[in-house]
Amino acid sequence: MRFVPERELREQVKAAIAVLEVELESALPACEVEHIGATSVPGALTKGDVDVLVRVSPDRYEAAMDAVRSAYEVNQPENWTDDFASFDAGRREALPCGVQLVRAGSPDDRLLTEMSRRLRAWRTAWIVQVEKVSSSRS
Repeated sequence: MRFVPERELREQVKAAIAVLEVELESALPACEVEHIGATSVPGALTKGDVDVLVRVSPDRYEAAMDAVRSAYEVNQPENWTDDFASFDAGRREALPCGVQLVRAGSPDDRLLTEMSRRLRAWRTAWIVQVEKVSSSRS
């Protein structure tokens, strides 16, 4: 597996996210799309895949699952729960894209949201520490 700095893919990632948002919001008008994973963290190393978390209200989850399933390939069904499903959205801007569908407010939603928040916070804290060390050596 090859890792690349997020900054090298930043423009492609932005374009891929824009395409996914249009696709998802047209199929699921009341959804919320959030960019998650390593490509969402400035300065991170990434495999180069783009992941989005798609939240839908609990009462619309089943219909959303049908809509997403008809648009994208099922991915890792062994990891699915009553509140989470993952899909392979193919390539956008030459990058592999994944869609993580969750029932808003569910434990899976909270877990993925918190993981994403912590990854970004950890990265920010790490950069601050590197800058402190660098400035103390100058």
